[in-house]
Amino acid sequence: MKITYRNQADIDINSPITSTDTLQLQQILHQHHYALLPQEFINFLYLHNGMNNNGNIICGIKYHHQSDDILTINQQIKHPLHKDLIFLGFDEFDYLAYNQKHQIYQIIDKADLEVIEEYQDFASALQYILKIEDE
Repeated sequence: MKITYRNQADIDINSPITSTDTLQLQQILHQHHYALLPQEFINFLYLHNGMNNNGNIICGIKYHHQSDDILTINQQIKHPLHKDLIFLGFDEFDYLAYNQKHQIYQIIDKADLEVIEEYQDFASALQYILKIEDE
């Protein structure tokens, strides 16, 4: 079943989102038994509605059902623990997810859906998935 946002108006992907946008998404995720967005990620969305670094993606709220929309990606990924996980981004080989049950960010291999890295904070997970090197 395809889940959609109530308001189909497009959001400018270069603009931060509003608390109304995140509240609506959280309600949809809850109604359809997905894990909820962590507050740290919501704070990121208030500054950046998603991010793309050379094809490495952090999802946002797009409303036009692009592959980098949080709701769309979570509907597409069939993970056995989907009630505990919310997928937040991806690169060529891995997904970035938040495990709500364990309150930890996880890098999950796309091929076998196994956890390969774990991070306590979003900044470290963001750095990994976007391939940002420490200077």
